[in-house]
Amino acid sequence: MNDVAFSRREITASADDIALLRKFYRDIYIYEFPDPNERESLENMERYLRLKEEGWYEANNYHILLFLSDDTPVAGSIIDYLADPNTGVIEFLVVQKDLRKAGVGAQLLAWTENVLAQDATRAGYAAWDYIIAEMNDPFKSADLHDSMDTWERAMVWHRWGYRKMRFPYVQPSLSPDKEPVHNLLLMCKPGTGVNPDSIPPDTLITAVYDYARWAMRIDNPAANQECRDMAAYVRSQTTVPLVPLADYIGDPAGCRLRYSDLYAGDVTDMDLRELDITLDVYAQSFSGGPTSVSVDAFRTSIINRRHAGKPYAYHLLSIKTRSSDQPRGMASFFTFPGVGFGGYLVLDKSIRGKGHLTEIIRVAERTMLADKKGVSGWLGECDPEDDSLPAFLKRGFYEMDVAYRQPPLHDQPPYSFSDAPILHLIYKEFGDTFTAPRLTTKEFLAMISWVYRIIYRIEHPESCDYFQDIKKQLGLLPHCPWKSKID
Repeated sequence: MNDVAFSRREITASADDIALLRKFYRDIYIYEFPDPNERESLENMERYLRLKEEGWYEANNYHILLFLSDDTPVAGSIIDYLADPNTGVIEFLVVQKDLRKAGVGAQLLAWTENVLAQDATRAGYAAWDYIIAEMNDPFKSADLHDSMDTWERAMVWHRWGYRKMRFPYVQPSLSPDKEPVHNLLLMCKPGTGVNPDSIPPDTLITAVYDYARWAMRIDNPAANQECRDMAAYVRSQTTVPLVPLADYIGDPAGCRLRYSDLYAGDVTDMDLRELDITLDVYAQSFSGGPTSVSVDAFRTSIINRRHAGKPYAYHLLSIKTRSSDQPRGMASFFTFPGVGFGGYLVLDKSIRGKGHLTEIIRVAERTMLADKKGVSGWLGECDPEDDSLPAFLKRGFYEMDVAYRQPPLHDQPPYSFSDAPILHLIYKEFGDTFTAPRLTTKEFLAMISWVYRIIYRIEHPESCDYFQDIKKQLGLLPHCPWKSKID
């Protein structure tokens, strides 16, 4: 597919162009943006075109660009140019489904970016500094209907040079009858001459406020709750990182390590030598005590496929460097209905302390989402005897403000409830996190029941001392309490 396959049309407020816009909206746009809270109304698009003709946008601009095939819209982008931050905004970019993977999106994006460059030149700049765009966050959109696989879409935009802006983006409501949207991320393409790895806080706040003012009709963004919350966070940062999308979503193309799920498939497919080497790495850190399973019991559980055919999923990842087939680490975790649970994470000294933990967390979360068990976060335990807790807190986990007593593991000597070790109980919502989870007590108790039942083999967890103790501590609290993080 090449450029000559389509004609290009920038839509104006003329009657003929409005007819094309209505056809595009009806036949393509609504299907591609099924969430009514995310999509703009046709009436507003037509109004913006009229306002543009009247000069309302001043140094800013608004464009609707369409690709046509025999006068029928097949792709389009809706964009804004914001002069003060010298930033373009891609509100929507969509290609008819049967034309995807043929280079049409890249052609449309090139035209879109060129139009924004012309706007920047008219505003007195050499070129645009940034282009920003919204996208469904794959970690927070698993249960939503989407016209395209969210992981695949993220990689398309990654290849186009866009990066995730690491701050808590929330799309304010587009009209009084719509709700704010919390499952989006804001991505950015840095222009030439600006730092490709970060954006200054003042520039980002100006861009978000102007976007809200000019595209969402929020006359005073500083009075809007979502805008204020975003600005408060951004102002607290010295800079806002721009993270490659492949890194953020844990895509193999962006990973520095390699991962093999030793529990996938049948036991006859398992590489027993790799399993034994992986368990040797485990034994280096977990050589005994109430928080660890013996290597023999671990191996027997894997070989006997204890978790196969159950209403939950289990994963045992061996972790290798790109340059070696020798396992250098392992991560085990469960996906229960409604919650994930981290088992053991071990890295040998050759790769420890080299910044791999964030990537491993992303890979685990992506794997749990693929299990389709309705999960949006995961629990974990940290032993006070080691130094693991701060590393997890730094990467988005929160510690529950309870005294969490660990039941005996099945292959360890039994002990009484009063002698049970007290561990740190942590929880993280998938993807980037910036505030403590809004996890209800009812939700948590259902989650911890799975942990007691499967991990600790307590047949009736709701009646055991451990469950009753933590339930008593939570009392009538509607939501789980969390300990404050100390930087």
